[in-house]
Amino acid sequence: MAFDHLFFLYGKFQPLVVFQPSDIVLLINKFSFRHSSQLETSQYFGRTADFVTLYLFCYVVLCFLGLLTRIKFLAHPLIETLIYIWSRKNPHAQVNLFGLITFPAPWFPYISVLLSLITNQGLKSDLVAILTGHLYFYLEEVYPLRFGGVQIVKTPYFVHKIV
Repeated sequence: MAFDHLFFLYGKFQPLVVFQPSDIVLLINKFSFRHSSQLETSQYFGRTADFVTLYLFCYVVLCFLGLLTRIKFLAHPLIETLIYIWSRKNPHAQVNLFGLITFPAPWFPYISVLLSLITNQGLKSDLVAILTGHLYFYLEEVYPLRFGGVQIVKTPYFVHKIV
């Protein structure tokens, strides 16, 4: 009878200390969202139309790749795509994961893939996100430098007008 109260207390505090794999994914998504919002406030500060174009480009590519790979939900790949772009635009930044390990920012998307493997979440959405982020980064940063400043991803005029 005296132990009933202990089990009652255990039942109340247990969710605070025991993590399911899906809870870890939520923590990673929160962590990822923080870094993707840094992309908006640093590299795209004052360039809202360009940031909207980034989102539109990623959305269209993710929808296309989502159809090919049968990924139903694209919110996680979108955040991971933004993380990939952030990590490529901040190659000297250090990422501290849960206060446990610190690694260079360009490793972050691949660490995320590793965490998806560990938590049994599947690889499709992470790999599609990396592919989408790499495509955008290449067309935005690398291609213009190699081919005389030709800009393939341009912010449309109507986006400037709306924003």
